[in-house]
Amino acid sequence: MWSSARAFLRKCSTVIVATSIVLWLLLNLPLHTAAQMQAAGVDTTNATAVSAYTVDHSYAAGLGRAVAPVFDPLGFDWRINVGVLSAQAARETFVATLGQVASAEDPEQPAQTLQTMTYPDGPRAGQPVFTAPTIAALLVYFVYALQCMATVAVLRRETGTWRWPAIAFTYLTVLAWLMAYLARTVTVLLGG
Repeated sequence: MWSSARAFLRKCSTVIVATSIVLWLLLNLPLHTAAQMQAAGVDTTNATAVSAYTVDHSYAAGLGRAVAPVFDPLGFDWRINVGVLSAQAARETFVATLGQVASAEDPEQPAQTLQTMTYPDGPRAGQPVFTAPTIAALLVYFVYALQCMATVAVLRRETGTWRWPAIAFTYLTVLAWLMAYLARTVTVLLGG
């Protein structure tokens, strides 16, 4: 039993570390020259401004914005979307993702940055990201979503086909979205 548990922990920790490294790369690429940042109005002598610009114009931000139409009804912005996508590998990476994004905006107080995070643009520009309805939707989404590729791999190994893991992943993702939307709606109706 100990051998199986140790193998599982080694496999999961490897997935989490690998996902965190890939996520860091996606949040820091492509590289931007000082001239590009200055043309965008970024003070290149301010490390925090450079870091925030880099994250906001990264491949991860582009991916988070690309899936925004799917998650907008849940109240998620691109930063939460990136966290949700990274959590497909392992749920624990959601926290690492938001930590990396918040640290880019304020490396001294990332927790404060998360608490005061606002939508940067769009119809909700300037409004807080983490409201009661959005938090309810996020928590409920994580209750239902199949966000562990190790579990998907075990399903594949046990069933001998990709059919059942695909069905489980699709079904649970759709269920997670629907239940998160319901949770958000109920929270809004209750005055949250």
